[in-house]
Amino acid sequence: SVDYLRIIDDAGNSTQFNNSELLSLSIAPSFSLSAGTDGNNKNTDTAPPTLQSLQLSSDNLDLSLETSLQASIQLSDDISGFADDFALHAEIRWLSPSGNQFVDASFYASSSGNDLDATFTDTVSFLPSSETGTWSVDYLRIIDDAGNSTQFNNSELLSLSIAPSFSLSAGTDGNNKNTDT
Repeated sequence: SVDYLRIIDDAGNSTQFNNSELLSLSIAPSFSLSAGTDGNNKNTDTAPPTLQSLQLSSDNLDLSLETSLQASIQLSDDISGFADDFALHAEIRWLSPSGNQFVDASFYASSSGNDLDATFTDTVSFLPSSETGTWSVDYLRIIDDAGNSTQFNNSELLSLSIAPSFSLSAGTDGNNKNTDT
């Protein structure tokens, strides 16, 4: 069955539907899979991938000098892996200090590694008016090609010794007059 369906337009407006909401709209959000005529599929993959690392190109970004950072994530998996370069394999959302702004990183094609142990990279960009201060992870979701997934929040990442937060500053005077929160 469907976990959720998120619809986003070009302006960034979004809405999300869970399984029950889709059913109430007369949309059948489930389907059935079979393993063949004998019902014995020895390659069934039901385990989510494993998060190996998350690294940021900077933990303190000065918006007067640069407006983006690189996020790299290393994932491993036991069976289905990450061969599909068009499938979403990880997504991270960071929230601003007030929680009113967010940025996302989405990881599709691997930048190195192989189908079962891969590293993915994405660029996260900020507007000059982005809120300054410490941005923390709202969620990190990792997904293998079979659709198995697991999700982490900021506290769970810290317990894995992964420091997922970063700070934005507005230059040496620390005064970003263009901040829009």
